[in-house]
Amino acid sequence: MTKPFDLQSILHTASKITLPGGVVGKVCKVLIVLAIVFAVIAWSVKVVWVSAAALFLLSAIVSVMLWRLISFAQSNPQAAILEGAEFLMHEQLQLGTKANPKIQVTAKDFAEATPVTLTPEEQKNLQQPDTEIPQLPGKEEHNG
Repeated sequence: MTKPFDLQSILHTASKITLPGGVVGKVCKVLIVLAIVFAVIAWSVKVVWVSAAALFLLSAIVSVMLWRLISFAQSNPQAAILEGAEFLMHEQLQLGTKANPKIQVTAKDFAEATPVTLTPEEQKNLQQPDTEIPQLPGKEEHNG
């Protein structure tokens, strides 16, 4: 049985394709596998409406995932392309440049958005130490 295409040359060419790491690379790999699976389903099933439904579902899933992937990559370009360790190294290099030699910590990083107001009874309770020792649930106190 002769095939209308040369599968070995297609696989050889496809094996040379490299995708970037990070979220973009992983999602693209998933989309490629999903497209191949749906194409096999559409090709192997002899019922036309099942093939049409598979192709429609494939196009809907791929369109939505690619739209979400592009919007994520626009807002987080480093996280979209770099793997976990590469991303952390990139962040450390960015923070350690001469223009920004140390991480800047300001008072607003530690300040509450609104001040906490306590009743006079709560303020009085803050000044007294705890009188009971908290016990873990299920643990009994042993008096040796």
